[in-house]
Amino acid sequence: MKCAFLIDSFQKSGGLLVVLRHAVYLQELGNYVVLICDTSPSKDFYNWFPKAESLEVLSTKSCEGEEFDIAIATWWETAFNLPKVKARTYAYFSQLVESLLYPESQILKKLMADASYCLPVHMIVEATWIQRHLKQQYGRDASLVLNGLDNDIFYPEVSPIAPPVSGVRVLIEGDIYAQHKNVQEALDIARQSNAQEVWLLTLADISDHSIADRVFSNVSAKEVASIYSACDILLKTSLVEGMFGPPLEMFGCGGTAVVYKVEGAEEYIVNGKNGIVIDTNDKVGALNSLNMLIADSALLARMKEEAIITASEWPSWAESSSKFAEVVTQLSDHAAAPYAQLAASCRHFLEMQQAAETFQWNVCGLSLKRIAKFFDQNPKIYRAISPLWSWLR
Repeated sequence: MKCAFLIDSFQKSGGLLVVLRHAVYLQELGNYVVLICDTSPSKDFYNWFPKAESLEVLSTKSCEGEEFDIAIATWWETAFNLPKVKARTYAYFSQLVESLLYPESQILKKLMADASYCLPVHMIVEATWIQRHLKQQYGRDASLVLNGLDNDIFYPEVSPIAPPVSGVRVLIEGDIYAQHKNVQEALDIARQSNAQEVWLLTLADISDHSIADRVFSNVSAKEVASIYSACDILLKTSLVEGMFGPPLEMFGCGGTAVVYKVEGAEEYIVNGKNGIVIDTNDKVGALNSLNMLIADSALLARMKEEAIITASEWPSWAESSSKFAEVVTQLSDHAAAPYAQLAASCRHFLEMQQAAETFQWNVCGLSLKRIAKFFDQNPKIYRAISPLWSWLR
């Protein structure tokens, strides 16, 4: 089977890592697998995930002579690039409802991200809530492939990167520059807690290491495991997630987690058993939960034990990627729609996007930019007119 994954960029992220894991697994099965991207990886990119270096990288221009059995989009913008790749069938691997990443002021991007779910392609998702959303909102059936856990890396006996402290060590994880990860809020909460140390783990490059007791940036998966292993509690205050992998990895290394009630957490976090789930934006609740675990060593120990059990019963990445390969192989046998229909759909939405970007709307003397600002300041009005887009499309 010849398979192409369309990626938006080589910027390091949990979502890209999932794609690379599945791509490498498919290649190891003997398939011809390429990444299609119009940017190139940085010099140190493959230090992050060395196995990905075996994958060929093509641009949308250089792949013109290739014909694939299946081409898979992995981000809403890449979904609209699918017609640029010649394939027998097309699919969209969605790891998030991507419109949730944009504020109300970025109306066009929100609408285009949602429009990508209307394209006539096969759908694959990584979380139950995304599968449910696509069915309820778009009437779309999607194949579910839950993310796995690399239990060869994340396990209780991993050697910690530092010896334990007499108190509790809290870890904050996430891209500090990604608004939806809400890392700064987690740091603020943790620093107010009774934790003896607060550590930060991020993929972002950080020059200011004074924001936590220790800061780890751009480290390998094995180093990540040793960092998890040295900490007791992971605090995650993300506002948007897909399947929410870091708490599960923390579970595998013997820790527990306090998290906001974000979609995806329900896949494996049981509130009060293996972790604590707090209503989103309840900073006081998150702080109180942290301090409760810090003060009650027996409760913390019980939650850690349950977390280890949860991780031990979770499918490995080999099992997850095997399921992904099975789904992709089945989908490659039949097209979701004729190529002409896909191309026409993409062209339709892209023309609408271009018109909106270049045409200045004048409503009561307001430009498009000022209208967007108005909607950002009045989200209830934006939500009220959103059904109009659904009707128009």
